[in-house]
Amino acid sequence: EYLRLKSFVDEKVEEQANQVANSLSDNDYRLRDGKKFPRVSKILNPDPLNIPNIEKYAERGTVIHHIVNEYLKTGEWDTPAADISPLKWTDIKYKEFFDKYGDRFGKDFQLNVECFNDNHLFSGEIDFVGDYEGKMTIGDFKTGTWKLEQIIAYFKCAPKTVKQLAIFDLKNCKVETWAVDEPPVQEAWENFLKLRGAFKQRFSI
Repeated sequence: EYLRLKSFVDEKVEEQANQVANSLSDNDYRLRDGKKFPRVSKILNPDPLNIPNIEKYAERGTVIHHIVNEYLKTGEWDTPAADISPLKWTDIKYKEFFDKYGDRFGKDFQLNVECFNDNHLFSGEIDFVGDYEGKMTIGDFKTGTWKLEQIIAYFKCAPKTVKQLAIFDLKNCKVETWAVDEPPVQEAWENFLKLRGAFKQRFSI
């Protein structure tokens, strides 16, 4: 009797766990014209990240993105005030970054541009679209790890006038750029499409 009940309970628990693992929250996609467009970030990382203090990393990244946006728009720096311990604000070299690279940014740009790809049904929010080193650029400000698949996915949503992709690495105070037709970029796009296919198979959208 015990084994029979255990088998029944185990089956129900596994069924519920699979349901949770293969379901999405409203924050994992955008709605447009009645269609669901999964976020690029969710496609790249469909499972929760098991990182200590992950909520503090997320808070720090969000605040620094806001500070950088305000600086680009006004030329003035805000001072972060939230308690993110055990992390430190000084680990992200955002002021040093703009001391080093700030004169490479042109005056013509947009920030936090929502984008959609209708062919493959995914969405995102591009940090920077505009002039960098005299080229129309899609750029992403990063305070941690990054994947080229993310920025090429954004490019596939963007106007064809974009000629360059960029990662603005605020943690390591450096910039990496690619022409949109470089082989590594094309390889990253092919890999993203595989991830998109796996995501659709798992979540049915």
